[in-house]
Amino acid sequence: MTIQVSVNVFVSNTKSSSKGYKGDFVYQQTSPTDKLYVQEDGSMDLSDVSDEVQIAFVWSSPWVLVDDRILNAMWGGPLNANIWISEGENSTPTSGDAPPVDPGSGDFYAPTPPANQPQNLTVVDKNDDGKKYKYTLHCWVNDGTSDGTAIFDDPKVVNRSLD
Repeated sequence: MTIQVSVNVFVSNTKSSSKGYKGDFVYQQTSPTDKLYVQEDGSMDLSDVSDEVQIAFVWSSPWVLVDDRILNAMWGGPLNANIWISEGENSTPTSGDAPPVDPGSGDFYAPTPPANQPQNLTVVDKNDDGKKYKYTLHCWVNDGTSDGTAIFDDPKVVNRSLD
């Protein structure tokens, strides 16, 4: 059985940094309501969860204030490129760590939603390897540059062990 989790993602206090923008991210799990899987800082401890977990990240800050300018912010496409996941809680995820869109041999994948559904960033964690991961979540700010500029956040994930 797959546990389905929905999380609103907010950002405020956005400032320029060496790799784009950095902001204060807040994660608000909206479902399920009986157990908290995603903490307010975005970290997840799934070590006591016996199933795979599907997390839908719902971008909830369509406008951000950057350097006294109000700018549009959104997921960029393709959606799986908005999250990078690397093994090790002190690792540094990079663009090469985007999960595939189809399930494969890795522990994570990020399926593309059908065109007629909300374009939320959905990640499936098979949650069966007992490892710790760090992920970088980012959205894109339409700041007048050709591709926009990213806002980054770096929470952690702990998976259950099959032992």
